Amino acid sequence: MVAVFAGLKWHLLLGRLRAVQKSRRPWLLLGFVVVLALVGFIAFGITTSRPYPETARVVAILMMTLQLISWVVAPLVAFGLDETVDPHRFALLPLRRGTLIRGLTVTSLIGWLPLVNLIWLLAIAVALSTSWSMLPLAVVCVLVQLLLCVVVSRAASTAMASLMNSRRGRDLGMLVGFGLFVLYMLASSLLGRSEGEGFYDGLVKVTHTLGWFPPGALARIPGLVDEGDWAQAAVAVLIVLAGLGLALFWWMKALTRTLESGSSMTESSSPSSSSAEFGALGRRATNVAGVVAARDVLLIWRDPMRRISWLVSIAMAFGWPFLVIQSGHGALFAVAFGGLMMGLQAANQLALDGSGLWLHLVMSGDRSKYRDEIRGHAVVALIPGVVVVVLATLFFAVIRSDLDLLPGALGINLGAMLGSAGFACWLSAALPYGVPQSRSSMFASAAPGQKGRSGGASLAVMGGGIAVALPAAALTLVGHYQGAVWGWAALVVGVVLGLVILQRLIEIGADKYYESGPEILHQVSAGDRV
Repeated sequence: MVAVFAGLKWHLLLGRLRAVQKSRRPWLLLGFVVVLALVGFIAFGITTSRPYPETARVVAILMMTLQLISWVVAPLVAFGLDETVDPHRFALLPLRRGTLIRGLTVTSLIGWLPLVNLIWLLAIAVALSTSWSMLPLAVVCVLVQLLLCVVVSRAASTAMASLMNSRRGRDLGMLVGFGLFVLYMLASSLLGRSEGEGFYDGLVKVTHTLGWFPPGALARIPGLVDEGDWAQAAVAVLIVLAGLGLALFWWMKALTRTLESGSSMTESSSPSSSSAEFGALGRRATNVAGVVAARDVLLIWRDPMRRISWLVSIAMAFGWPFLVIQSGHGALFAVAFGGLMMGLQAANQLALDGSGLWLHLVMSGDRSKYRDEIRGHAVVALIPGVVVVVLATLFFAVIRSDLDLLPGALGINLGAMLGSAGFACWLSAALPYGVPQSRSSMFASAAPGQKGRSGGASLAVMGGGIAVALPAAALTLVGHYQGAVWGWAALVVGVVLGLVILQRLIEIGADKYYESGPEILHQVSAGDRV
């Protein structure tokens, strides 16, 4: 039966590969080779710490602890993307709990992500081998680490299965994903600011504590055995066995509870009071653009997948400048990247309803209504986008004493946001792609087989926003040498040019929408099957 599970997982992987168009398969394989080469390069870097046992141990403890945390968080991402994560799919199979656990353990070890983990773990085993006689023991330790990651990840995914099938679960996933993103930005900023020796001493103190948890204990065992410290080695083994046993017990209990209870789907739940308020806002709208804007606000409020993109954009507007310009002047210009992401919120607006777009086509009778519809989508991205960009630019101008650069920076940042929003409106009709309508995963932003269109549209939107901001950037550069008046000229040019291009691209996009409505409907309807 375990072999059957393994065969099913292989069929799923091969099926996804076959779903890719034949013309794109060579590029996919090339990308896979490039990723493997990068993984191998990182693994080689890990092995170079072998001549320094203390450093190797610190690196191993940190990497193995972060690896376990990543495997625990992974179910939040994989729900809706990996069919084997949701245990409800196995509820009707006549299998004993032990057989199901063994089968799911094997399937978790099949795939490219487990392969990457195995390569890095083997590199850690080499780094931990103070002598080559310790290599077999180190290999056993990293294999137990991989097994521990699988068991803990499966226990977590099983325990969260009912929750992740509900809207509240996807809200939780959104918060966790956003929290991890913020932690990553904070960690990157701290790494850039830290002093070498002081930072390393801090890591050593952290690893002393982490060494008493199962991943850290596994990293310490080879060194303890090589030093002849059998007492601490025995304690480390007991810690590992206790952790693995508790994780397995948690998985068995969660699996029993999940298989004996139904899924808590809440798609048909009644609207909340906040939804009713937005519905009233829509009823007060007197034109097509107002109705569309009010509806978009409602959907952003209710859909975690759309909310997280807004949260990430706001975080980038205020956090990205800290990462790229950690000290000195000029950080307010980096807000332009947040502006580009704000404009990107208007992208692929016609695909959000899937096949429901046919109602829009039926109700809209002339070009003016198509323009109002696209304009309504754009307004929802522009109003909060302008507020965030202005506040972020002003914030960095104040804390970095760059008030003299404020007019030019506002011209660049607002021009980038308006330009990217305009290109997003045009490409929504010129290059649409299906969005999964099941919303089973908030991280699935495009239907299978349309990732290329999604990536191409996003890059085009960002590139268009940059192009629109270039004149304001040139005037700002001139103002740096010729006088502050050129900065004010950059502000006027950036805003005016951005608005003109936005209006023109909305008109072009609406004309494309009017002329190619059935073709767009066919393209975006692919999301209904996901």
